[in-house]
Amino acid sequence: MLLPLSLWGQHNGILGDRLRNEALKASEEIPAISVLFNFAERYLGMLRDMDNAERSSRMQRDDVRILKGSVEALARINDKTSWAFAEKNDRYNLLISNSGTPLIEMSVPASCQLLTGKNLKELERDFFAGLDNYSFRVVDTLSADVSECEHLHGNYYLKPGESYQIKEINSNLYLENVDNSLQLVFDVDHPAESCHNLLLLETCPGDVLLQLVVRKYGLKKEERTLPLRLWLSYLKVLGCNIYIGVEEMNADHIRVAFFAVNTIMRFNHIMNAEVPYSIFKDGKGTVKGDLNTFIPTHNISALFDELNQHSGGK
Repeated sequence: MLLPLSLWGQHNGILGDRLRNEALKASEEIPAISVLFNFAERYLGMLRDMDNAERSSRMQRDDVRILKGSVEALARINDKTSWAFAEKNDRYNLLISNSGTPLIEMSVPASCQLLTGKNLKELERDFFAGLDNYSFRVVDTLSADVSECEHLHGNYYLKPGESYQIKEINSNLYLENVDNSLQLVFDVDHPAESCHNLLLLETCPGDVLLQLVVRKYGLKKEERTLPLRLWLSYLKVLGCNIYIGVEEMNADHIRVAFFAVNTIMRFNHIMNAEVPYSIFKDGKGTVKGDLNTFIPTHNISALFDELNQHSGGK
């Protein structure tokens, strides 16, 4: 995920154009670099304009640490200044140095609100404003070969994805070999498998709407309806990985836990969804979802750790 280029114009020049351009290029391989560098430019500029007491108070509140060097040392940035990036234990480190001598080494918690400089209400506002103006485009397409799939039975195969927190929440896709061509399973005889495909790939068959109840900051609720494939595409463009867990098979629908996980900003959009079986028969219909946005990943991890302890680690 790259931040919109417009964000890179919102700087005060404290780190300079050359380092910024190098970071933007490097972020093509390591997307988190653009996020951290943009934050560092804004945050260090803010610290530069504070006195020592204000700096100390603000950094303590934000859990930002200057491990080496100082803000003032950044005045010595020149054409030979280099930078290095590291990620460890849910923190990001940025080191800026001259010929091996640190000008500043900064350690920052991987917090969405801190890195973006926005509170939860602002994050929600921008997220849904972006969704309202988003035009659908295909991000993921089915790419699979029998050799990379697990044979289930008959003509049916599993393309293993990644799991999230527990193995039952995953990004597995289910395929059928039709005339020597692997196609997504999408039929009423395989509702759980079809549900995975429907909620993971925006190219899955079907003309399906998503009817959302959005639980927002301040205990507010908002309802909105949009094409399911647009929702999936938008989340992926913003750098989220999607995982599905089937919770319950009811008489006329499946209950599903839907996680859209941003590993850079360490947050989750979590949706409890009801998918009617009729979608897989008719090729159209409406999925109902109850959505909470921007849940910190450490909250989710703590919840699953607690559940695992109560279940004896099983």
